Amino acid sequence: MDLIIEGQPAELEWLRKEIDRELGPQAQLEAVPSQDSEEMNEPLLVALIVALGGPVIVESIKGILERRYQHLEEIRRLDLQQRDSEMRHQYEMTKLRLRLADGEGEERQITEQDLEDLAVDVA
Repeated sequence: MDLIIEGQPAELEWLRKEIDRELGPQAQLEAVPSQDSEEMNEPLLVALIVALGGPVIVESIKGILERRYQHLEEIRRLDLQQRDSEMRHQYEMTKLRLRLADGEGEERQITEQDLEDLAVDVA
């Protein structure tokens, strides 16, 4: 029984290295190159075939795939944290500070609500 894994070349290359590291030749990996006859470039890895020869191999492949998805989820979480941090920074950079200077040259910081109250008092 064979497991055929298709995906992007970079992802499949990472997966192939992990399978080789964990199982070595026992997995009997076979790379399936691109079959595009119009282009004569080096073939891209578009699929891996793993010979599922026993429970050890199946469990190892399952573990590798689980680690991959956990890794991708962690990357997604870190990306969201970074985006949140960037958004907070952008907000802080656009935040306005209001200061009120009185006739004696003293200044104090005020809020927008204070400014609204001042408008009512002046009117």
